[in-house]
Amino acid sequence: VQWAIAVAGQEIHGAGDDALSGPSPAVNGMTGRETDILRLVATGKTDRQIAAQLQISPRTAGKHLQSIYRKLGVASRSGATRLAIEHNLTE
Repeated sequence: VQWAIAVAGQEIHGAGDDALSGPSPAVNGMTGRETDILRLVATGKTDRQIAAQLQISPRTAGKHLQSIYRKLGVASRSGATRLAIEHNLTE
């Protein structure tokens, strides 16, 4: 999977944590909200914990996660987590 992070209209490849401060940028076609959810999934949070932290329903968190899987081309939380860690998207 090719990763690019869009920040202020520019693509940054292999960016460090400094480029990720502030609102979550779009990653690999994901929305900022999906990027937030991916970060939380990568820390081991459940859908229920993610929902509570982001003030959304667990079902909405799950729907976002399914969209993340599709966009990243993975089939599981562990696959999504692996990609998030490899590309420094963890908190």
